[in-house]
Amino acid sequence: DGTDPEIAQVAKIDFFNGTDLIFSDNQIVTGVAEFKYLNIPAGNLNLKVVAYNAAGTALAEDNLLVPVRA
Repeated sequence: DGTDPEIAQVAKIDFFNGTDLIFSDNQIVTGVAEFKYLNIPAGNLNLKVVAYNAAGTALAEDNLLVPVRA
């Protein structure tokens, strides 16, 4: 919801595969961050997404288990 005050405060989003940072976006303009993650081996991708405010405080995080087929 774009009217949520915490969402309006998002200044940076980090994407992790397990503990490895795979993408960081601090150019959040529309509230949408996207990227291409290529050459992922088959198996399970443990994707973690963390949203931060301008002060660097984590506002929210979520973990997803994404199956990847060869």
